Amino acid sequence: MQRLNTVALPLRSIIIEAMSFQIMDFSVLCGIRTLDEQKELVSKGLSRTLNSRHLPNKNGLSEAVDIAPYPIDWNNHQSFHRLAGIVQAAASLHDTRLRWGGDWDGDNDTNDQSFIDLPHFELRK
Repeated sequence: MQRLNTVALPLRSIIIEAMSFQIMDFSVLCGIRTLDEQKELVSKGLSRTLNSRHLPNKNGLSEAVDIAPYPIDWNNHQSFHRLAGIVQAAASLHDTRLRWGGDWDGDNDTNDQSFIDLPHFELRK
């Protein structure tokens, strides 16, 4: 919850709603990041931008969150896809559109992505 408290309220509410479904356990890996943390992730190839939605907005909160099914198995992509469906269902209840790192363009085709970031969710601009 400490990590989730660094996330903007609309996104935080969606993640809490997804938790309340009690369909699957998941962990909040990251909310807000510093620019130095973001630079390190870009240098390691784990992110592609220094203009990340994880960086603090004007209110000092992140507009992105990274979550993972628990227990975490980075090779179990199906579990991340299932979690994405749960989060998107919660988002629809809040009438909020999210962008997921497994389907950046939101076309429901997860095979056309040039960069895959399955734990990542962000508020759409």
